Amino acid sequence: MKILKILGVSIGVLALIVASGAYYTLKTFKNFSEYDVTLESIKSNSAELSGHIEKIVSFGMRNPGTEGDIKTRDYILDTFAGYNLDVREPDTFDIKMYHPSSWSFSLSDSSGRDRDIPAFYMPFTAATESNGLTAPLVYVEDMKKLEEMDIKGRIAVYDMRFKPKPIKTYGKLLFMHDPDITIDSAQKVLGRVTEYETKMYEALKKKGAVGMVGLLSGLQWDTDRFYPQMSFGLEKSIPGVWIKPSLCDDVRAIAQKEGSTGTLKMDSSISTGTTANIYAVLPGQIDEYYLVLGHHDTYFNGAVQDASGISVILGLAKHFASTDKPLKRGIVFLSVAHTNGRKGEKDFVKNHLNGILSKTALVVAIEHIGKELDPRPDLTFAVSDLPSFRMFFTALNDKVNGMVKSSILKHDYRRSVIVPQWLVEKITGKSRGISAEFHEVGLPVINFMSNPPYMFYPEDTMEVVATDQLVPTANVIASILRTADNLSKEDLR
Repeated sequence: MKILKILGVSIGVLALIVASGAYYTLKTFKNFSEYDVTLESIKSNSAELSGHIEKIVSFGMRNPGTEGDIKTRDYILDTFAGYNLDVREPDTFDIKMYHPSSWSFSLSDSSGRDRDIPAFYMPFTAATESNGLTAPLVYVEDMKKLEEMDIKGRIAVYDMRFKPKPIKTYGKLLFMHDPDITIDSAQKVLGRVTEYETKMYEALKKKGAVGMVGLLSGLQWDTDRFYPQMSFGLEKSIPGVWIKPSLCDDVRAIAQKEGSTGTLKMDSSISTGTTANIYAVLPGQIDEYYLVLGHHDTYFNGAVQDASGISVILGLAKHFASTDKPLKRGIVFLSVAHTNGRKGEKDFVKNHLNGILSKTALVVAIEHIGKELDPRPDLTFAVSDLPSFRMFFTALNDKVNGMVKSSILKHDYRRSVIVPQWLVEKITGKSRGISAEFHEVGLPVINFMSNPPYMFYPEDTMEVVATDQLVPTANVIASILRTADNLSKEDLR
């Protein structure tokens, strides 16, 4: 959820910029140079790109190393080959795979009344003995109070943090294209809660908790099937489950009563599997490249994350492979195995830093083309006709940001904001998106991303894909690449 701290940008952020001796001023963050962008239009239509998403979704859950992951990789490579790209040998590597067979949670109050509570497993948490783990319950209000609590030998019940953030102040600091002033409708809970979940586990483990129960009380629809991204692949030494919002009040109330106990049962195992980064090359007229990337693995069936991004990449591959006006630079089309702790990006950087990446002029990442969440009071949700608020995380380079700004304006690509990765790092301590590892080794990046909250849940289906935005997104990226072709590699660095 730390990424959302950007959404509350204020005078405090400005003070941070000044105090750190920032290269950019407030004016520069908002007013990048503009370029004469050629309006590029890809050859694919919305139905074709939606077809890619439907096909990928049909492969089922795409956790790294699963059958769905393998089928998706094969589909992408076959599609690249069909466009006559130079398909390279996949870069394979080992990953951890979690295999839950059964799980349950029940609790008893001080009167001895038992109650089974529907729950969903926390990925990569520990297994229990066959008869389960029974221990006293304790409610942990937050990590600050946890420091003073005695929870040793107990099952800790805690609330996840799902707090909506107003983003109107974004436009006071950054370039934003929102002519209809709809951006404040994006005051929705993202539901990522990434680092908080990991830090809570570490704190509970250190304090001697024997189990954990996460209450998804602030989530805006009723589900317990949650895959937090940043801790995926992190083996946890205690068992844990998620509780859906409609049950949280009851569980919290019982956990706060003296003498209440809980029983966790978890039948699961962890094994070593393999996954791969896959890529294909479209040669250029000079020995330089653009790297255009997405990721093929995800949780559940993942339509928006990131089948939507992959569909746009396939559309760009088809377009530039068949255009009668080829770019001077070549393009490396890459799909990384991202879900397991950014391992794919790290692996690709390690393997290709002195090869393809040394010749790369610009890295462009494309993630998540989804609709805006529209929650309902009955803990269901619909989606609006608006696309989810979208961000372009970029290099700290006026020419790079100018190209992005100009392409957004030329295509009237609304509900968009440019966020330099430098600023993200200053606020959150790390860069973001699947371009982060490339940014951190000094490559110029543009990372298109929206973060609709349903991306980490089974509700990420075809119904929430902004299908009308697939081609426009591809056109914006194509125009950026066409414009970059007029700049030297040194200009882009």
